[in-house]
Amino acid sequence: RLTLHLNYSDWRSGFDGTAGEALQYDPDMDNHTFGSWAHKKWEFQCDLYANLSNASLEECSGRYWDEHSLFLKFELDQQPDLGQVGGRLTSVISEKEAPRSMTQSFTARECPASGCWRPRAPGADEGGWQRWSDPEVWACAKLTEGATIRECRPRQ
Repeated sequence: RLTLHLNYSDWRSGFDGTAGEALQYDPDMDNHTFGSWAHKKWEFQCDLYANLSNASLEECSGRYWDEHSLFLKFELDQQPDLGQVGGRLTSVISEKEAPRSMTQSFTARECPASGCWRPRAPGADEGGWQRWSDPEVWACAKLTEGATIRECRPRQ
């Protein structure tokens, strides 16, 4: 029997595993099936971030979770000058409901199982799509003396 700790250094909302179950607490070899897992964020890395909400502070408390929220990611992303908050994935290797192959693999997810936030699709009133890289599509105003930004609009 074995408890396995895998550290990670970039954002992960959760992990999908091929055996066992995702847990919201520290996996235990005596009580959980082969391959069960949970993960946590490093509290000391979250402490560097100012003005996190109570919900985000709870997710960053060093407690194990089955997945982290996009709200936590949103709050962390508001301070891009700070490093990524990493964490630890913990899994148990035991004989309890172990598959014959005794294998387990994990796939890291950047988004919750429900999916990532996606921007709305552009509406019909926003005009047709134009390739920005095709100079024949664009009419650009000449730069005035000392200007560094040029205004371009799609040709009619």
